[in-house]
Amino acid sequence: MGKNHDLAYKLTSVFNNIFKYYIEYSVKGKELPEQALIASNHPSRLDHVALRNGLDKKVCFFGKPEKSFLDVGIINLNKLSIRESLYKAEKRLGEGYYLVIFPEGGGYNQEIGKMRPGVHFFSKHLKIPVVPISIKGTKDIWPINQKRPGIEGKIILNIGKPLNPEEMNKKDFCIELKENLMELYNNS
Repeated sequence: MGKNHDLAYKLTSVFNNIFKYYIEYSVKGKELPEQALIASNHPSRLDHVALRNGLDKKVCFFGKPEKSFLDVGIINLNKLSIRESLYKAEKRLGEGYYLVIFPEGGGYNQEIGKMRPGVHFFSKHLKIPVVPISIKGTKDIWPINQKRPGIEGKIILNIGKPLNPEEMNKKDFCIELKENLMELYNNS
């Protein structure tokens, strides 16, 4: 990541600020710990922007860049080995970033779907909690069938309590995470 990453992050900050001007953001719920792996639902192409604008720290995403929008700070799960992904994640944590993963996998899900176990794996190996954050409103601003986003709307981020992957196996953890995200979303 390095110089190109920092330049690209600054360029997307300009884009993010334009969205901040037109879109109302509301952040509810718990405070974030100093370091965390954020696990969020993924209803729209706008989710990256919503998390960048709504949180008070820089964020770095796990993902597949060819499937995402404004993908700066992606830890590319297609091109990196697990060891390289963990190394880059540790580096970003040390630089003060939150890590973000969409545990439903690729694509934009209108309903909160099945959680994939990668969120448990990365959280456990990085020794950081998983913080569920529901995103509501992005699918109304930029529906899947639209080529461009709308210019007005409201986005709500609802932050849940941190989950510790050490306390349960990956299957139970994924069930707990999904239940948390659904509850946060329904209470937004």
